[in-house]
Amino acid sequence: MSYLVQCGWCASIWVAVLVVPAACRWGDRTWFQAAATVAGASWLYGIAATQLDDY
Repeated sequence: MSYLVQCGWCASIWVAVLVVPAACRWGDRTWFQAAATVAGASWLYGIAATQLDDY
């Protein structure tokens, strides 16, 4: 069970289980779009920082 929580690919399933129903329910609300945008930007920055550290 700890592997399923610590694995990045596996954890994405658990996040999707929470995010997809929330997006279906509140996707047209400004507060949800703002929170999703902030989370997405943070994720992209994290990936870029990880990849660019090697250069």
